[in-house]
Amino acid sequence: MKNLRSSIEHFDIGTRACPIPFIQGGKNMSATHHPAPINTVVFDLGNVLIRWNPRNLYRKLFGEDLEAMETFLSEVCHTAWNEQQDQGRTWQEAIEEAIARHPSQEALIRAYRERWEEMLDGAIEETVNILDELHAKGMRLLALTNWSAETFPIALERFEFLQRFEGILVSGAEGDNQAFAGDFSVAAIAV
Repeated sequence: MKNLRSSIEHFDIGTRACPIPFIQGGKNMSATHHPAPINTVVFDLGNVLIRWNPRNLYRKLFGEDLEAMETFLSEVCHTAWNEQQDQGRTWQEAIEEAIARHPSQEALIRAYRERWEEMLDGAIEETVNILDELHAKGMRLLALTNWSAETFPIALERFEFLQRFEGILVSGAEGDNQAFAGDFSVAAIAV
């Protein structure tokens, strides 16, 4: 997170160009070459502001058998399976599909949704502090996230700092996470 903090500290909000380079048409269009005031910061949420990891739950369920847990998370309730909920598939469909593939794992599969909140491991305080600093400076704050529309309300209720955002675009509510395919933690943009 040190790089994120130094990126924020290296510019005076509203007076300097964005310190984060961007690519347009295969050409580096770093905003430092096109100065514009910064008035908006866009955050990702999962593992940027909010820690999330299915292992937080499944360590409890598998105990010391970490190999079995990793096998379950790579073959039964794997990343691609979870990403389909981030694209808008319902949890009911997801659970039914996984149980059809692995009926002997039904209880563990159902736990993925029934105990989903246990996968949240709290706020990432260093990033939340940056969010708070930007909010205090009057910066416009937006968020984009790959997240299921069904589980996102849990985060909204649990993490008060999400109320600081003017808007949050949730991939599961949009029915597609292609717009969220990039790897980003925070981007400062001129709007």
